[in-house]
Amino acid sequence: MKGVRGKAPAFQFYVADWLSDERLRACSVSTRGIWIDVLCFMWKSQDHKLSVTPEGLARMAGATIAEVDCFINENLDHGFCDLEIDYCPGGSVGIEDMQRLHIVSRRFREEEEQRAKWREDWHKRQNKNDKNGDSKKTPKNLHSNSDVSSTSTSTSDLEKNLPSGGKKEAGSKKKKRRKQIPEPFIVTNRMREWFAEKGFVFIDLEVETEKFINHWTAKGEVRADWIATWRNWMINGEGFAKRDQGGDDSWKG
Repeated sequence: MKGVRGKAPAFQFYVADWLSDERLRACSVSTRGIWIDVLCFMWKSQDHKLSVTPEGLARMAGATIAEVDCFINENLDHGFCDLEIDYCPGGSVGIEDMQRLHIVSRRFREEEEQRAKWREDWHKRQNKNDKNGDSKKTPKNLHSNSDVSSTSTSTSDLEKNLPSGGKKEAGSKKKKRRKQIPEPFIVTNRMREWFAEKGFVFIDLEVETEKFINHWTAKGEVRADWIATWRNWMINGEGFAKRDQGGDDSWKG
């Protein structure tokens, strides 16, 4: 299953935040019900926005026009979402004169802005690394041929002194080189398929990957297999999120 732009078919829902938000607690049950439906519709949209008529919103949420009117007025009073209203020319401010509602989720918008900022920062780092990489290649090309040949000779002499089958044994014991997290760290299609097959519902692939990159870039530690490290991060992230939202601890095995 794939959502918009390859995202997991779910978004993180913070139960504690929902229950403790004073703005939402001050609203009616019908308003909270409409709002959770609106969040779902915005998540499915390409730009995380919802532009709809009051009648259309009533049909989508299974509500009455009176409940949609209450939703609009309670948001004006408590401001739990960004809402803009297009009115009929020369009309009043009543719901009968509202042509279209434009609703935006602050959280979805902030997350999208964070991802955009991360992409911009990544491109800046990549350009800087490309420039530094070009300057570092020059000194390596200035090594004399004698240095290279002496290294080759030494290696050849060692190989000659190995017992029969020594080359094969030495190769079989060679370990995968440990290195820092790649720049860029790219989530491949196979990794996305693995994430979807796992059926994670408490975490978002893009958000968790961004956390993963920021964490390991800041620590500067080395690993032999960054894809395996990423998979472990996703498994642990799902478990932590599930626990924080009131799930069991069966994920720990």
